[in-house]
Amino acid sequence: MFTSWSTMPKSATDNETIEEAIARIIEEHNDDNESHLGVDQSLQSHKVSEIIDHLLGSLVADKLSNREFIFNFLFESLDNYICSASGLNVDVGGFKLDTGSTINTPRFMRATSQYSRAYFKEDRESSFQCFAYFSAITNQLGYITLGGNKEYGDPPGVGFKIINGTLYALEAVWGDPDFVEYTEEITGVSVNSFHVYRVHVRADDNEIDYYVDGVLESTLDLHTSEDVGLQLFNISIENTAAEQKQLSVNGIFIGINPNVI
Repeated sequence: MFTSWSTMPKSATDNETIEEAIARIIEEHNDDNESHLGVDQSLQSHKVSEIIDHLLGSLVADKLSNREFIFNFLFESLDNYICSASGLNVDVGGFKLDTGSTINTPRFMRATSQYSRAYFKEDRESSFQCFAYFSAITNQLGYITLGGNKEYGDPPGVGFKIINGTLYALEAVWGDPDFVEYTEEITGVSVNSFHVYRVHVRADDNEIDYYVDGVLESTLDLHTSEDVGLQLFNISIENTAAEQKQLSVNGIFIGINPNVI
């Protein structure tokens, strides 16, 4: 009588058939939540891909985040922003700050969010991203922050500081009696070219990640305080010599987890 290989016992001491063993191993594999997460395996590759590729139009409304304030800024009106009285050029989606040639002239654009309670707070998971370009690499001080910063708009805040042509990862917090800045230099980035600047606050880990063009450039420890500056974002430039300096910004995106109010 012919006996199928798959129905044979694995051994003389184990009555489990080969077919049953295969089914068991497949089921164990399916139940393992670590399956395919190794380097170059399918789920890990999906997880770390720069682009998650799905069919066009396949993201439906009920799949959007229900745990975040999400902001995209079109700047069709400046009614709810605090801006420089001059040196500001705005169109749909972005703006340009221009110091002119008078030394120590600040130009800024910032937003507060006291009533929506979407202001930056250190114990909230938060993300901030924008495209930005500085016209020069000398004699300037610039800030691109989620929340406030030391110069314009009250801390706390996280983001980027630019001195001349040098880029820094930045966290600004309330101190006693003065504001405190924590910085780390980021090398290899030419600020007079357009870049995508992104900062992500991992509140549960007490860390802040800083990205330029999708590359993680720096991670700082998160310092917390009880004070709230009510700032949503703050972007500014000041010339430190009698020279014209410009900062162009567009595509601002902010996501803030409101669970901690």
